[in-house]
Amino acid sequence: MDKRYLLIIVIIIVCCFNMFIISNFSDIIGSASIDCNNYTFSAPSGFALYDSTQKYILIHDSNSGMNIYLYDSLSSSETYKNKIKDIQDNGNDRLLKKGTLDVDGIKVYSIYYQRNDSGQYRSTFYFNKFGNDFRILITDFDYESDYDKTIKYAEDVITSLRINHKVVG
Repeated sequence: MDKRYLLIIVIIIVCCFNMFIISNFSDIIGSASIDCNNYTFSAPSGFALYDSTQKYILIHDSNSGMNIYLYDSLSSSETYKNKIKDIQDNGNDRLLKKGTLDVDGIKVYSIYYQRNDSGQYRSTFYFNKFGNDFRILITDFDYESDYDKTIKYAEDVITSLRINHKVVG
């Protein structure tokens, strides 16, 4: 056997090993990349694009029924403090928990509340990334059993959020 064939076999083995590593440990491969105006993010495992408008992107998990909305164009009145005030002033909503998270150095403000008119739990997360204000709204979950999942899903969206260079520039 010629030495060139041996070199080709070694290169093929190295390439196959690299493809295995990339496919198993990448947060982009294996999950849907979804465009949201000037940004793109990877949907958490099990979620797929359900609706897309100029105001928000809605991804849905058909197994759990959970919905995640990503808003990227917030007005100056759509803030964490105003949302807490709205919940407290609205007799139909009950504030369950509020606080802050640190996701890769990004300060994320979180609110958990219950819509008393429907009994539905909701969580909303406000954060700033790339100089833009974002809001993640998660609906249709059980507060007691899915609390940790909602935080993980929000963290997944925040960490995978990046500028869509196909649109910008």
